Amino acid sequence: MPELNGIETAKILRKWDVTSKIIYVTNYDRYQRKAYEVHAFDYISKPVKDKNIYKVLDDAVRYLENSTEKQKCVFETEEGIATIEIEDIYYFEYSSRRVIIHTAKGNYNATYSLKELYKKFSKNNFESPHKSFIVNLLYVKRIKGFDILLENGDIVPLAQKRAVEFKNKFNDFLQSTFDRI
Repeated sequence: MPELNGIETAKILRKWDVTSKIIYVTNYDRYQRKAYEVHAFDYISKPVKDKNIYKVLDDAVRYLENSTEKQKCVFETEEGIATIEIEDIYYFEYSSRRVIIHTAKGNYNATYSLKELYKKFSKNNFESPHKSFIVNLLYVKRIKGFDILLENGDIVPLAQKRAVEFKNKFNDFLQSTFDRI
């Protein structure tokens, strides 16, 4: 693999994480304009003074602490690169060797495994009620028998083997949401 420069590295990073704060510290002033093409947070030219580093880091931390920006995720889909707000995802469905990402703004087809998606999204209140589905608990309207009715009207199956565990995780989610009120 050829060695990448900072701009190329940032372009790759942006495909996977659109919210990260990139700060360049370099003695190549000619790259400053290119740094902003990848939405760099700041660009510090060498030689660097400690106070400049501290100021930029303080600004970045303050920005992150006060940010009301919604969490987003970038997906490589059959339709192209899609940046989707995590809270807009209703569920993931595995069908015909691809994943369908069901969102508030439509559906996207991609070639991810549910295992990797679950690993990435389980910390954002996504759970797997069936081997072919991962559901955003935020949109579960009710569970009736072995069907999960979502806020958008879709029905997702609940596997008998996963029913108890899924219902427990859903109840924990409801309790933690209620505790925050």
